[in-house]
Amino acid sequence: MAEIELLREEIDNDQLPAICLHCGDPNVVWRNKLFVLVPRAAYYGLALGWLPGALILLVMIKRFRMRVPLCEAHKNHWLWRQIVVWGSLPGFLLGLAYVTLFLPPDVVVLAWIAAPLTWASLAFVLRLTSISPTAMTGGSITLIGVDERFQRMVNEDRMMLDLRMRKAAQDRPGGATIT
Repeated sequence: MAEIELLREEIDNDQLPAICLHCGDPNVVWRNKLFVLVPRAAYYGLALGWLPGALILLVMIKRFRMRVPLCEAHKNHWLWRQIVVWGSLPGFLLGLAYVTLFLPPDVVVLAWIAAPLTWASLAFVLRLTSISPTAMTGGSITLIGVDERFQRMVNEDRMMLDLRMRKAAQDRPGGATIT
């Protein structure tokens, strides 16, 4: 999987390749996606306590909405991950309640350590295997986990646009050569 920086101008002008962001197959669906990025520094606010930490997280969180091309097989790329992570949470909590009420104390302690670690590990692995942002600015978003063909097509489109701009500048009377 590859990493790519997409420019707001490319996104807003529908200049993204019409292939699946995940697998590179011809896309059939354009999905609206809100990418959310919490800078690592924001988590340090949690050292101040839950309430101040939550406020710092809310202030530092970054959001970037865009339309993404996905094939029929990957149109729910993020949805099923959210269902697994958040849908499994009640199961873990019910399991902990059962263990706490009906099993010996030594098993309870182990369960209260293992269950949150298991759930967090599940969420972490699903996040690692997802297309997700690593950086955001007002003018761009950097995504990891995109297909290499998508990355290659974006770069080729950029080179073709650059060549057209150079050609247009040279063709103008008195046009300067752009290097």
